Amino acid sequence: RQIHDIRERLCDDAAIRFLRHTPLQYARCLLSIAESIVRPPVWLTGAIFFAGSSRNFRNRIAYQLTQTEDFVMKQSKLTQVFVLMALALLMLPLSCQVEKEPDETLAPPSSPTASIVEEETADYYSLTEKPEIVEQGIPKYPELAKKAGIEGTVVVKVLVG
Repeated sequence: RQIHDIRERLCDDAAIRFLRHTPLQYARCLLSIAESIVRPPVWLTGAIFFAGSSRNFRNRIAYQLTQTEDFVMKQSKLTQVFVLMALALLMLPLSCQVEKEPDETLAPPSSPTASIVEEETADYYSLTEKPEIVEQGIPKYPELAKKAGIEGTVVVKVLVG
């Protein structure tokens, strides 16, 4: 946005030099364009496209009258400070919330089934033929775990032989 504003000011300065107007005359011309935006005459519809937003247009006129960068720079610095303060205030509750939540990935819940799985590891080898399914069942979550409200991973033991 600042690049756009600076480009507009440079174009305005070039137009002043080319037309040999004073900054005040050019600012009046910009103001007359702004006033005609409400009911533009046919010959001015192309100029309205270059006007941009009303805020940008006001800044262009103010720059022509003051010929200082301070007018725009003060506005942009205040905006930056306001945005940074708003972001800091938004991040504060989030940082407090992150500290209160327990980290579930650091310590997995210890259960008797986890220790059984670790003890019953066996050697494996690649099969060339697809094994035949002898019996197929739907895994069931243990009833005691359901009643206790325990959630976790269900380990399904598959025996291929």
